[in-house]
Amino acid sequence: MVQPEVADARDRVDGIVHEHQVVYSLRQLRLVGVLLVLFFLGRVLVLVGMGLDPSPIQRLAGLSNLSSWLPLLPLGISLYLLGGGRRRHRREHIVIDLLHASLVPLGLVCALGLPWLTFQENL
Repeated sequence: MVQPEVADARDRVDGIVHEHQVVYSLRQLRLVGVLLVLFFLGRVLVLVGMGLDPSPIQRLAGLSNLSSWLPLLPLGISLYLLGGGRRRHRREHIVIDLLHASLVPLGLVCALGLPWLTFQENL
């Protein structure tokens, strides 16, 4: 009779340990997502700060350099959104809703805005 109780206690402990491992893994992936988004935003700031040259060739070079880093943005946002609302702070839900709503407009801006900016004569 004692054996089933011990097995049940072990199963509960295994479940708790597994839950903590999942939460830890999700937090690590979310951190990587935030770092990727920050890295991309840093690249954008550097290109905006250094790319004030009005020549079209320089703008094209800057935008083509930025476009090679563009996949980091949706990847970072996706990693940050991973796991939904599992063990998130209350204030984080506002950011999650805003990021989720911004994915489609962000994709459209990237798909339509980069070619438009590339072929503009003056910014």
